[in-house]
Amino acid sequence: QGVWEPVQRPAAPPPATAPPPLPRPGPRAGADAAGLHDVLASWYYAGYYLGRYHGEQEAAESKS
Repeated sequence: QGVWEPVQRPAAPPPATAPPPLPRPGPRAGADAAGLHDVLASWYYAGYYLGRYHGEQEAAESKS
């Protein structure tokens, strides 16, 4: 049985004031292109805000 040592986490980045802009949509590929763009945009923003939320949670834990 080994000895457990705490893992050092990197410092959280400063909070962003606004999400980064969406990439420009590519050329239209048919009638479903608008729907596909909407789905990809929602995943993009969901990932951004989820990462920001987890970063804020880790920063709050490290302050306590």
